[in-house]
Amino acid sequence: MAPAAAASGGASGGALGAAYGGAEGVSKDVAQGLRRLTFMLERLGAHPGGAGSGGAGAVPDDLRTYALATAAVNARDGSEFSRYFERLKAMGVDPRMEQVFRALGSSLPGWDVNVAGQDEKGQAVPDSPVARAMRRIVSMADDASESVQRVMHMIQVAVEQFNDGSLARASKMFRLAEQSMKDVKLDTEVAGNMQRRAQDSLSVERLKEYAERPERHRLLKVVLDFFPAYRVPGLFESLASEERRDQRRVLLSLLEVHGEQTRRGALERLEACFNATIDDPFGYLQRNLIFLLRRIPAAEGDTREIEIDYTVELSAPHYPGLLVREALGALSQIKHPKAEQGLIQRLEQFEATLDEQGESDRAEDLRGYLDRAAAALARQGTPTALRALFKHAFKRKPVYGQTLARLEELGSRDLSIDAELVDSLLKALRREVPIKLLGFVMAKNRETLLHLVRALANTPTPGVRETLEQIATNFADQDFGVEAKAILNSFEALKLPTRKRESQPAISGDLDLFGLPNLLQSLADSSATGTLTLRDRAEQVFATVALGAGQIQGCDHGALAGELAFYQLFEMPVPGTFVFETADAGAAAPAQPPLFDVQSGLLEALRRYDEFQLARALAPDDAVFKPTGKKPTAMEGETDVAFLRELWGKATSGLPPLECERTLGADSYRVRRLFAHWLETGVLGPGSNAAAGQPSPTSA
Repeated sequence: MAPAAAASGGASGGALGAAYGGAEGVSKDVAQGLRRLTFMLERLGAHPGGAGSGGAGAVPDDLRTYALATAAVNARDGSEFSRYFERLKAMGVDPRMEQVFRALGSSLPGWDVNVAGQDEKGQAVPDSPVARAMRRIVSMADDASESVQRVMHMIQVAVEQFNDGSLARASKMFRLAEQSMKDVKLDTEVAGNMQRRAQDSLSVERLKEYAERPERHRLLKVVLDFFPAYRVPGLFESLASEERRDQRRVLLSLLEVHGEQTRRGALERLEACFNATIDDPFGYLQRNLIFLLRRIPAAEGDTREIEIDYTVELSAPHYPGLLVREALGALSQIKHPKAEQGLIQRLEQFEATLDEQGESDRAEDLRGYLDRAAAALARQGTPTALRALFKHAFKRKPVYGQTLARLEELGSRDLSIDAELVDSLLKALRREVPIKLLGFVMAKNRETLLHLVRALANTPTPGVRETLEQIATNFADQDFGVEAKAILNSFEALKLPTRKRESQPAISGDLDLFGLPNLLQSLADSSATGTLTLRDRAEQVFATVALGAGQIQGCDHGALAGELAFYQLFEMPVPGTFVFETADAGAAAPAQPPLFDVQSGLLEALRRYDEFQLARALAPDDAVFKPTGKKPTAMEGETDVAFLRELWGKATSGLPPLECERTLGADSYRVRRLFAHWLETGVLGPGSNAAAGQPSPTSA
């Protein structure tokens, strides 16, 4: 299948010229791609065994990968790609198809941008050349059997990327695999078998790790959606039959990743349980369903009334205890009149059941329900809910347990919203204060006093302050007096004027673990204002990003500032740590308009990344070049003549691209694109470190 020219890289230009010479209708992009491929094949052919980077006699390993991608994207059909592939194999490209996908997959960016398929102008967001190459390699297979094999290799590499900790690359490859399966109309049964085999190879530890980190859920969901067993129906099916507690926890965490889909599925299954369509005699499944509804926020505008009805019903004392406790916890988080009324009814029902049954076998469980119901009412925070708790506390029936102790739940709320309730608490507190006679305290119930004092811990009204001051002064040696003093001190702290102090870190962590794009998108979603400081592994600051209301206000990165500095963060990423410090609340608004919103900046960074990586493969960091004698041509979009002359002078004197960037204080994208342009148009050629008289940075 290989043409005669396969052994000779120098014939590549002629081969492409023959293939396309005089062809009409070839687009500008295709023509550029073919010129680029011609250059790559010629360079690889000149040194077929060379690897690494540097001067003459060596080519970067990435050049083979990008030559492969360029060949796949620009080949007209499978036959033509096969001819290119034969030539590339002779030039050092690993002939095994799994290695082809492994090399291409490793060239994908290790980060992702959350876009809905369109940019801010409504234009479709294009796939990277490497991603398009992988899809084309699958679609250009000679037959269906080869298509299946290539999809399997793609999935295998996606699993490897996932297990190695590169979630962004893995999610991209699983997307590509799914698209490729549709491209070649893969048989459903065959696809299912491939997915099941791949699922068995996924690292469970990685699944658990990513499921525990909400910032990773978006990408993890892409991975889960590839596997039928990890989609919502499959996970619910496994959950219903799983007996091991640790495995149920994993399944629940994976269901959380699916968000709103899981909420809908949980409600549907709750309804089925009530309709006896699903049998759940011990309440395990329903308990897990309530847990998921509790964990996953409802969509904005969702009234949640059906969910509340089910949850209130499942909090009734005749249901299994684990289900009642979960339902009470869920109701505590739902701020809705139905939830509040349901909690009050349950509180009264638990009391009535204890009145009726007394110290039965269920008494301890019922008292536990009262504890949870009291805490849930306090979390509701409405006057009606708080009064219901107050009323319960002063019933003081031994069979109900420590009712006054439940009053402490009020201490988490500012009760000043209900002056009558505060007055009732103060009256009760004054009644309980012991008499002090001849220096001796006439003992009363100190526990009751502690509960009442703590119930007022978050209510700094004048009446509360006065009463607590009296107790703290008169009973300084008593535990309830000490408690009153501590609460007064906390009140005073609230009154202190705000002192200007250094900003405290709002967020900090490892850039590799969190991901800079995810971090920036998270800050944008929260409309954060402050400064993001990036440090390398030696704890040296290498960049700062200023945000205002979630938009990029400015960026500094070495000698670069503004937009170019921001893009440089992604073109030449630096491993390290980050700290985000929020701006003082009274800080003045930025005088200058923002550079751009985070989404637009990341989208442009993604576009630049692909082009930069290709240019870097053509012109590696420490490679040197020399002029060929041809006249340089203008490059579209580059109008700074002074900069062009300065860069040309440095490039032709043998200064490597990375050193050119440093000495000129220019961004990598701009410099490498010009190097690539000059190489592709033949005005620059490979040089020699020794001949150029310039030491290589790698040898310094």
